[in-house]
Amino acid sequence: MQQLRGEAMKFHKTGENYKTEGYVVTPNTMRLLREHLELTGGQVRTRFPPEPNGILHIGHAKAINFNFGYAKANNGICFLRYDDTNPEKEEEKYFTGIRDMVEWLGYKPYAVTHASDYFQQLYDWAVELIRRGHAYVCHQRVEEIKGHNPPPSPWRDRPTEESLLLFEGMRKGKFAEGEVTLRMKLVMEDGKMDPVAYRIKYTPHHRTGDTWCIYPTYDYTHCLCDSIEHITHSLCTKEFQARDWDDPRLFTLTALRRRGFPAEAINNFCARMEVKVPDFPADESRGSHSVHFSSTVFIEQADFREVTEKGYKRLTPDQPVGLRHAGYVISIQKVIKDPSGKVVELQVSCARADSREKPKAFIQWVSNPLRCEVRLYERLFLHKNPEDPSEVPGGFLSDISPNSLQLIEDAMVDRSVAGAKVFDQFQFERVGYFSVDPDSTESKVRKYYI
Repeated sequence: MQQLRGEAMKFHKTGENYKTEGYVVTPNTMRLLREHLELTGGQVRTRFPPEPNGILHIGHAKAINFNFGYAKANNGICFLRYDDTNPEKEEEKYFTGIRDMVEWLGYKPYAVTHASDYFQQLYDWAVELIRRGHAYVCHQRVEEIKGHNPPPSPWRDRPTEESLLLFEGMRKGKFAEGEVTLRMKLVMEDGKMDPVAYRIKYTPHHRTGDTWCIYPTYDYTHCLCDSIEHITHSLCTKEFQARDWDDPRLFTLTALRRRGFPAEAINNFCARMEVKVPDFPADESRGSHSVHFSSTVFIEQADFREVTEKGYKRLTPDQPVGLRHAGYVISIQKVIKDPSGKVVELQVSCARADSREKPKAFIQWVSNPLRCEVRLYERLFLHKNPEDPSEVPGGFLSDISPNSLQLIEDAMVDRSVAGAKVFDQFQFERVGYFSVDPDSTESKVRKYYI
C-alpha cells in the first residue's frame, strides 16, 4: 500500500476535477460539483468495471490493485461494477469468477453494481441527447465507420424528430442487427468521430431477459455510470492493452492461485510497477523518487538511428542500449514508420541488464509522461557587442537572434515534477537546468531553460 501513496498517486482532490488537464468547464460544472460534494462528503470513490466475458488474468490484477488500493489508501470506497452491455458474450460463471478473484486479492467491494442496473436511465438520457441535437440515428454499416477518419455520416444533420422516431423504432425491434445505430455528435479524445452510443442485439440479456434489444456501448455507458455512482477518480490502466499485458496467452488469476501464488505476491507485483530513481545520481544518499515504468516508454529521437555509425553508441537495429536507472536493456525488433517515412514507433524486446552483456550506452526515457511546455533560451543577440556600429551597422534591434527562443509545446517529462512550485529547479539529464515558469497554470505546466 505504501507504493500507492507515492508520486504516481498524487491525483486531484475530490471536487477539483475541473482543475485537471483537458477538463471542459460548462455553466453547470460548479453547481454539479457542489451537489456531488454534498452527497459524497468529499469521499474518494473508485470502481473496478470489468466486462464479464472471460476469466481475469494478471493484467486485470493491476486495475483491481489500482482502484481498490487507491480508495483504501485514502479512506474511500470502491465499487465492483460489471460492464454487462454485450449479452452475447457474457455468462454467469464469469460474474462469480470475477468477484471470487477480487475477494481473493483481499478486497471487498463497497457495492456490486451492473451497467444493466441503469439501462432505463441510460436510454432516457439518449433520448434527451437526440432532443438537444447531440445524437442522431445513422444507417452506416460498421465497416463504413471503422477507424479514426471515416467519412462524415450523411444522416448527421437529419431532423431531431426523425431521429427520435427511428430510435423508438430501434427500441421496439423494427430494424435488423447492424441496420441502424445511434451515434453521438462529438470527437473523442483519441480522435474517434461520432462514436456509436446504441446498437441492436437480439440476444437475451442474462439479467434483463428480452426487455431490451438495443444496448449501450462502452463509450456511452462508462462515463455515465461513473456519474450515477458519483465516482471521484476514474482510474484506467493502459499497460495491459491488446498485444501487450492483455494478451489472452497470459496467466489467468485462477491459474496463478492454483499454482500456489499468494495474493500478496500479485498485489506487490502490481504496486511495484515502477522504478526508484535517485534525486541526485552523484549522491544517492540524498533521496530518491518513484518513476512509472510500463511497456511503453518514450526516448529522445536523437537516441535512435537506423544505421549504426562509427562512434555512435546509442540505439540502432543492431545495437542495444540500456534504460537508465531501470536496469533493463532493449533491442530493436521492428521499426515502424508513417506514410512519409518518418520513424514513429520502435518495437523492442526487453531483458534484465544483469542477464545481458553490458550495452555501450544507457539512455534517458519516460513512461506515462507529464506533458508540459518547455522554453529553450539561447543568446538574444548574434554579436558580442550589438550596440557597436562597427559590428552591427543596423543597430541592436537588427541583431536579435531569430532562434533565441525555442518553444516546445508538448514536451514529455517525468511526472514527479507535477507538484513543483514556481521557480523550483530541475536538471533534465543531458539537456540542461530548468525552472518552473510563473506563467504556469493548473492545466499547463511551463518550464524555462536556465
